[in-house]
Amino acid sequence: MKNDRFKKVPVIVDVDDDKYETPGFLTKILRIPLIFVLNLLPKHLAQKVFLFQCESNGNKRIIFNNIGTYRALEVLYTFPERKNAKETTSFDNFWDRILNNVRAVRNRLRLVERLITDAIDEKIKEGKQEIKLLSLGSGSARAVIESIAPFNGKVKLNVGLIDLSREAINFSRKLAKEHNLDGLITYHRDYAQNLEKYYKNADLDIIEMVGLLDYYPDLHAINLISKIYKVLSPGGWLITCNISPNFESPFITRGINWRMIYRTPEELREVLVRGGFSPKDITLILEPLRIHVVAVCKKPPQVA
Repeated sequence: MKNDRFKKVPVIVDVDDDKYETPGFLTKILRIPLIFVLNLLPKHLAQKVFLFQCESNGNKRIIFNNIGTYRALEVLYTFPERKNAKETTSFDNFWDRILNNVRAVRNRLRLVERLITDAIDEKIKEGKQEIKLLSLGSGSARAVIESIAPFNGKVKLNVGLIDLSREAINFSRKLAKEHNLDGLITYHRDYAQNLEKYYKNADLDIIEMVGLLDYYPDLHAINLISKIYKVLSPGGWLITCNISPNFESPFITRGINWRMIYRTPEELREVLVRGGFSPKDITLILEPLRIHVVAVCKKPPQVA
């Protein structure tokens, strides 16, 4: 990792993982004028361009019809494997190559999984006999499930997922079963802001909330962060993130109809501070494409 400064806020740009995806030199050159043109298209034309030569059950159609859901993200997460299996079309491959936002989503997944692993490792070193982890707006919970699987049987894990979508929860159950995590996870079908119904005693060691702040206005986001701060144990971790303004934002908004609340690292930190975290306890990390900023927030240890 190397230190960087982004709008007066200290940010780490993580470039040290060889599994991160970045465009090749030729793609970097060719995509600039293309994205510039795509950004200028009116909404109806931009959508026609994106959905050109797309079957009713094609990747682009699934994304377009399921914006903001686990289904859209799962199409992006699993794309490389399906491409290697020749299950994607040439148009799918074109958009996957030309849009940095697509690669950035997978980079975010990789970064969050590593941070969850780091958090669990830290709690083990602290001598925790049981590690309590919660995912808010869990979606498919892929990051959590893939991160905790290697620890199963090595440390006692108490894992909870909260998501409003029954379909997402059912998918998480299936994914957990594939990773031999049956019976380890508790599922709650509810709004994230109702977390205090299930967790009240400030004893959660790790909370993961990825992708949810992209849809929460400031006041709602601050209110949720304050609730998270209360239920975190002393020394507990919050791993969260927000999409940052980027070159492709106009086309993502109009062409794919994916509307999000973009925040700079400075704006994200402001939300986290107003929610209760001290600036000195917040670490901001950008994946190498600088589209998603991930925040690691630690609640201060209990003072004896």
